Amino acid sequence: NQVFKSGQGAGKSGSFFFYSFDNKFLIKTISQSEKDLFLAMLGDYIDHISTNPRSILARIYGMYTIRTS
Repeated sequence: NQVFKSGQGAGKSGSFFFYSFDNKFLIKTISQSEKDLFLAMLGDYIDHISTNPRSILARIYGMYTIRTS
């Protein structure tokens, strides 16, 4: 069975998206500048999600670096 579906986004960044088979989870590649921007907003993001549990903002469960040799 297929575990993930993937595809390249049509947006300007050209990020790749990987979807779980049931479409409940999404993995998105991001650039260094996107990472830096998100980390700068992280405190406000956490405050918003904590005080607005029914917010429609996407829940972000982690940020990882994968290196290949």
